[in-house]
Amino acid sequence: MKLSDQGLLSRTGLRTKVTVILSATISILCIAITLASYYMLKKQIFAELRARLVNIAYTGSFIIDGKSLRSLVSNLAPDYDYSKIDSAQEYPMDEQNVARIESTEEFERVCADLNVIRNAQPDLLIYAYVVVPTAEPGMLRFVADADAPELLAEARETGGPYDEITRYGKLYEAGADSVMADASLNKLNVADNSFAWDEEGRFNIVSGYAPLYDDGQYIGMLGIDISDKNANAILKRTLAVYLLISFAAVIAAVLISLVMSRMISVPLGRLVRSLRDMADGEGDLTATLRINTRDELGRAAFEFNRFTGRLRDAISQIKVIAADLDSAAGAIKSSISGLSNNLATQSSLEKEMADGGVSMKSSVSTLALNADVQANGFVALTNRLVDLSGSISALAEESMIASKLTDAITGNVIKGKESLESASSIMENIGRSSDEMTGIAGIISDISDQINLLSLNAAIESARAGEAGRGFAVVADEISKLADKTAYNVKDIDRIIRDNSQLITRGMQSVNSMIGLFGNVITDVSSISALIQKMNRYMTEQAEYNEQVHRESDTMKNVVGEIHELVDEHERAVNAVALSLDSISRLSQGNRDASESVNTSAGEITAMTDSLIRLVNYFKVGTGNW
Repeated sequence: MKLSDQGLLSRTGLRTKVTVILSATISILCIAITLASYYMLKKQIFAELRARLVNIAYTGSFIIDGKSLRSLVSNLAPDYDYSKIDSAQEYPMDEQNVARIESTEEFERVCADLNVIRNAQPDLLIYAYVVVPTAEPGMLRFVADADAPELLAEARETGGPYDEITRYGKLYEAGADSVMADASLNKLNVADNSFAWDEEGRFNIVSGYAPLYDDGQYIGMLGIDISDKNANAILKRTLAVYLLISFAAVIAAVLISLVMSRMISVPLGRLVRSLRDMADGEGDLTATLRINTRDELGRAAFEFNRFTGRLRDAISQIKVIAADLDSAAGAIKSSISGLSNNLATQSSLEKEMADGGVSMKSSVSTLALNADVQANGFVALTNRLVDLSGSISALAEESMIASKLTDAITGNVIKGKESLESASSIMENIGRSSDEMTGIAGIISDISDQINLLSLNAAIESARAGEAGRGFAVVADEISKLADKTAYNVKDIDRIIRDNSQLITRGMQSVNSMIGLFGNVITDVSSISALIQKMNRYMTEQAEYNEQVHRESDTMKNVVGEIHELVDEHERAVNAVALSLDSISRLSQGNRDASESVNTSAGEITAMTDSLIRLVNYFKVGTGNW
């Protein structure tokens, strides 16, 4: 398959795909993590608010003066029989009686205790009040409220209405299936499951409840409301930080993907171009890869350069041998031409000997001289053929070495692929360790929340102690700050661990891409090995042809020897020339047949030499670099 410059394996296409895939993947992960973190944080903050609200309500139940509250409740429910509390009308008592109770010390003291509870965390707590159940489930009566004294005083001064004031004995409808009704009926320390707007529509609140006792007697229920204002502010700040981090992560992902794609695509591009040029017919063995790294890609480039160097040397030797073979073939053809001329001369001599024996000695001398020339020519030809056979054998050995070198390169690339797979497994183990560290950070965060709760309880106790508990309040405040700082640092640690997990995920994706590229390199090197094996077969066939020519040369040497014997016989017995003419004629015919056979063999050698020259000229064996 031929790949153009705009093909799937081109440098530009690979870099673009790596950049786009890494950038898109990391961007999607960052956005998904941001949204998931936001909703998880929102859920966690609400859970923490509910838990804190339950603890505050429980702690606040010990601040309320039970004796004062008992007096107020007994006016609504004599003998603490709440089934006797009227729920048919808004006020079970007349206005004068309500005003009298709201002016008592007991009412003022209970409202003051509610203010102490609320002022312990004024930015968090909105309302604090005490209610009692009625005969009808979900219907309750207010006993006291933290804002009641101030609102009543303002209404009396201005003569304004009392409709929006939480007054003593005012009816409140919570709903029979509400958490408030369930807590009042079953005396539970619980909190609402979700936020809801208050009656005036000013705050989105969640309420917590705790039963109130005096000497073991249930006398009412404490209610505390928390606004979501601070929680929403925290969520907005956190979301802004997450979005900023996501944007920075996307920018970093683009930069990292550009760098990684360049690190991978540039050396691979050089290797692919080299293999492509050889496969497409360029046959350029002068090019070498620059080795800029010491990783598996650098090692593959080094082995490739070493392989092309050995192959270049082998092809150079083949070219020299092919030139020698061509020269030898020319010499053979020249010798055969001379032999043919000698045979023609011999035929003329035979005719002259038939016409008269006077010139016999001269013809015999000429024949002897020509026979010597032929013998010398065939000796030289035989020596050339021996040299040619040795050169071809050496070339075959070099081809075998090149084939083994190709196998070694394939083995090294496979080892590099296995090393990358091992690195991928190690990265997965590191990712699991990061998840375990995230769990540890969560445990530390929970401990910090418990410390915050303890510091809050300490602050409430110090408030009850007044001036004597001021030093204790300072210590509690310092503990709270330390817990907040610890929670902040734990969040930083959790963020760093998550960033490390993202980097490990990107590293694993890069390693998987490199494993696929090494598979392509193994395929291309196998193709080169097949080409070398094909050349080895051609050389083996050439050696067989040389052996055949060698056998023909031996036959010709025997013929020349016979000619020498005939010449000696002619010199010893000139008088027997007539009797020997028939034998000489037969020998001449044999010489002509042998000459034709040798001529045919020389033509075959010439054709094979041309084929070998065309094959080796396919490769360029100069020097060069990419």
